[in-house]
Order: sequence, then structure tokens, then C-alpha cells
Amino acid sequence: LRLPDAELTTHGWAVVAAEKQTAGRGRLGRTWASPPGAGVTFSVALGVPTHLPAAQLGLLPLLAGMAVAGVCRADGVTAWVKWPNDVVVPDPDDPADLAKLAGVLAERGATSAVVGVGLNVSLTAAEAPVPNATSLVRQGATSLDRDHLVAACAAAILGLWTRLLAGSAAAVMSEFRDICITIGADVEIHQPGGHRLRGQATAVDDHGHLEITSGEGRSTIVTAGDVIHVRPPEPPELPL
Repeated sequence: LRLPDAELTTHGWAVVAAEKQTAGRGRLGRTWASPPGAGVTFSVALGVPTHLPAAQLGLLPLLAGMAVAGVCRADGVTAWVKWPNDVVVPDPDDPADLAKLAGVLAERGATSAVVGVGLNVSLTAAEAPVPNATSLVRQGATSLDRDHLVAACAAAILGLWTRLLAGSAAAVMSEFRDICITIGADVEIHQPGGHRLRGQATAVDDHGHLEITSGEGRSTIVTAGDVIHVRPPEPPELPL
């Protein structure tokens, strides 16, 4: 979905969903394909107030991942956010590992931003585009109505966005940290330019940046990169 900025008022929004996707685009130029009826693919366009700090606008993809994970958890699926915005669950073939349930991508313009979401609903193992992809049905979810899922995810994204605009960024990021599986994991970060960084992910700050601590105790703040969980942490037991 690409809307000219003029089509959105400061507090306006729009949602567009697709029955299938053959040429979707994810982070770092990756493709995203979805067979008909196997998932929900939709975009939420948001009006961005001119006074919103750029740092807070940068939180949007994190909040979107958090919103989708929350909807999945409400349906009985133990979903987490892998920093910055992938929604992951215990791998159905290897519970000690993680599998990807949904992906999120956000793009921003001068006065608008668009959040794209791809959530696997009834995708089978045979249909999975990569080995570590899973779906709600494989996780034992009982509510698989795609119209409901689009509406619930969009409402959750809009709810968090409204709280952000109201000045509750710190509170929202505190909730993000509660559902972020990356914190405490041994990770490898593939950064733009080919640089790789290894260490333990120790925190996500209120700006959405990831803190990595090396074996020598040196801390590095990461603002962007592809995260590989070398060893996921043992997730805490949280009520669904």
C-alpha cells in the first residue's frame, strides 16, 4: 500500500488487506509470498503529526510487532517479538528453537507512515517458504477467521499508535520489553555494510535500540540490523 501523504489527515488511517501476495517485500529486500487463504497480508496507513519526534516515529515497527504478538497471545498462542519486529513462537518441530509466525515492515513519509503485516494463519509445513516458518493453525490456535484477525491486529496497532501520540512512549516500550524474546539471548547481529556483532542482548531502550554486551563486558547500542538468535533465552511464563 502506498498512499500519497495528502490522502491522510494528521490523525487519519486506512487499512487494505490482500487475499494473497506474490511479490511482497520484507526487511532488507526479502520477498514475502502467501498462498491464497493461507494467511493475512494487510497494510495500515497512518497520519503522522508534524510535531512527532523522529525517534518516536522509529518505534512504529516495534509497536506493530508487539500488537500482532498480542493478538496471537489472546488466541492462546505463546508469541513473542524478536527485535525489532518479527513475531516468533516455539518451533513446532523443535521447541528449543524459534519459528517465524509473522513479519512486519514500516515505511514513513513526510506526514504518513505505512505498516505492512504478513501473518501465517493456516499455512502448512509443505507450503512454508522457509523451514522455520510456522502458522497459527500449527500452533494450535482456535480462532482462524482472517477478517477477525485483520480487524484485531489493525485495532491493536492503532491503539498503540494512539498511546504513542498521547505521550506514553516509555510505558509502551516497557510493555514491549515484557514480550521481547531477544532480551537475554545470545545473538549475532548482521549490520548494514557487512559488519557482524556477537554478544548477549541485554536491553531495549525507550528509543527502541538494542543493547549488546560482549564477552569482555563492552556494550554496544544497535539501531538497525538482522538478528540471529544463537541461543534463545528460556522464556518466562507469562499469562496469555
